[in-house]
Amino acid sequence: PIKVHCMTSETAKKVKILVLGDSGVGKTSLVHLICSREALSNPAWTVGCSLEVKLHEYGTGSLTQPYFLEFWDVGGSPAHANGRQVFYHQANGMFFPYCNP
Repeated sequence: PIKVHCMTSETAKKVKILVLGDSGVGKTSLVHLICSREALSNPAWTVGCSLEVKLHEYGTGSLTQPYFLEFWDVGGSPAHANGRQVFYHQANGMFFPYCNP
């Protein structure tokens, strides 16, 4: 028999993670790799914000707690720098990918 367990906001906690950095450093590719476990062959530029969610269970044995990890991939174009703050509200963490030439 197949056992199906439905995660809801009552059973899984939400963690909002911002992914910030300059345009073109690979933020979208990193988020896709984390959430889908596969490389993104041809990522598009992010205008505004893109959101991907991954279900992650933290802990061991009966002490395991499910979490919805929300990755907020915020576009890095300098033209949109003034509007980024709207995505920062209630963030629990941040990634800052960068390119070191």
